[in-house]
This record gives sequence, structure tokens and C-alpha cells, in this order.
Amino acid sequence: MNPTNDSHKPNWLLRGLILFSVGVHLLPLMQMTHLSRPRNISRIELTMKQISSPFQRQIPKPRPRFKSLVDPDEQIVAGALGERHTPMKPLQYAMPAPIDPDRLMGKNQIPRIPVVEDTDVAEWQDEPEVSSGSVPSVAERRVMTEGVYTDLIQKKIEALKQYPKRAQRRNDQGVVKIVFTIGNNGEIVSARIIKSSGSRILDRAAMDAVKKASPFASPPNGSIIIQLPIKFELL
Repeated sequence: MNPTNDSHKPNWLLRGLILFSVGVHLLPLMQMTHLSRPRNISRIELTMKQISSPFQRQIPKPRPRFKSLVDPDEQIVAGALGERHTPMKPLQYAMPAPIDPDRLMGKNQIPRIPVVEDTDVAEWQDEPEVSSGSVPSVAERRVMTEGVYTDLIQKKIEALKQYPKRAQRRNDQGVVKIVFTIGNNGEIVSARIIKSSGSRILDRAAMDAVKKASPFASPPNGSIIIQLPIKFELL
């Protein structure tokens, strides 16, 4: 063998030993670095809450009792000796003297009312009533108007009006309009029905009332024509 060629060939055994040695030393180092890495640390968070104190019933404090100003020993002695409190005498009030009203009035006295003797007093006498059928005087004729005269005529006729019983049983009702002429002496010159009530009985009763009321007072301005409604109504 050529010694020069052997010296240039790599020594594989030596290299293998070196690699093995390096691997043996690196393995513990790798384990140590793995253990030295920080792990995930679990944390517990605590929060502070304000907790209200439980309800406590407030009991009022008893009022302080005032001590008696009298020594209890003195009270015992006073009770043993039988001391008694003397009652107070009632107060007496003096009543004022009565006041004379005449003295208070003085000069400003109320004047006396003079007494008047009985005197003759004229008595009132009512004037005699004049019936509607009587003849009025000349002065009354001047004052009386046709409207007032017509009212007097209607009142006299209504006072003498009679509701026939036969018409009442038949429940007949209505208004009869009559036109009549009164002469200068108050007598009825003529009379006729211008509107019927629908019942012959009521029409006849209305005409009878006008005839019974005649004669009337004399008209103020001579003869007059009057138109009046005469009503028959069941209540």
C-alpha cells in the first residue's frame, strides 16, 4: 500500500465518534431549553364589590329619667313624721259696683218721644162696583176704548157659557166663531156663526151664551160689530 494515499483518506471512524459525542451533549441541552420555556399561566381575577350592610333596626334609646330633687331619705322621714300639705285658700274677687246709665249719658241723653193724643182718622170706603150690564156715565164712555169694551163683552159671555152634558158624553170639543152687532142701547141687533166647531150642540150653546149676555153696556162710539171665539174644551 502506498502510505501517501492512506494519509489523504478521511477517517470515518473519528468523524462518527465526534458526531456521536456532539449528539450526546446536545440532547440534554435541548431538554433543558424545552423545560425553561414559559407555560401558559391561568389567572384568577377578583373584583371588589361594595356589599351593603344588612338592615339593622334602630331601637330608640330610653329617655333619661330625672332624679327627684328631694332626697329619698328625706321623703321617708317626712312620711314617717306624717307631714301634710296645707290647702291653699280660694281667691276672692270683689264684684264691681253697678254702673248707672244716666251718669254715662250725661248731656247726650236720648230725647223723650212725645205722646200724641188720639186723632180722628178718615176711614177708606170702597167705591161701589158697577156691573157690566149697567149703562156707563158720559165720562166713562170717553175713557173706554173699543179694546176694553170687547174684553168686557167676552168676559160676560164666558161667564154665562154652559157646556152641554150631551156634548161632554160624546167628547165633543171645538171653537165657535160668532159675529154680532151691538146697538147704541147695548142690545144685540144681529148675530151669526162664521165658523162651526163641527158639533151642532156646541154651536147652539155658543149662540145661546151670546143671547143670554145681552143687553150689554152701551158702546163708547155708537153701534159696534164684534167677532169673538167661544171655546169648548174638556179638562
